[in-house]
Amino acid sequence: MAQRSKLPLVYCHYLNRLIFLRTVWGRGLRWQLRRVVTAAYLAWLLYRQFHLPARAAYNAADDLLTDASVHDGVSADLFMWIMREKFRTVSAT
Repeated sequence: MAQRSKLPLVYCHYLNRLIFLRTVWGRGLRWQLRRVVTAAYLAWLLYRQFHLPARAAYNAADDLLTDASVHDGVSADLFMWIMREKFRTVSAT
């Protein structure tokens, strides 16, 4: 079983990856497809490896899609917010 304390690190990894691919590929069809596949894989990973409830895994994947579209990078402030606040309620369960 994966440690829940690694949840924010996994989220940041996939967020950084999607943001990088958007800067390289642009917002075209290839990036949109990659975005959807990555979000589906993240939801599955959180559900199977981290044993999150299905709804929490889906919400995290949905947040990833939004964050990857909105942000141009992961700033120090965003990183610290993800590490400290984003998964606070999920980690407590």
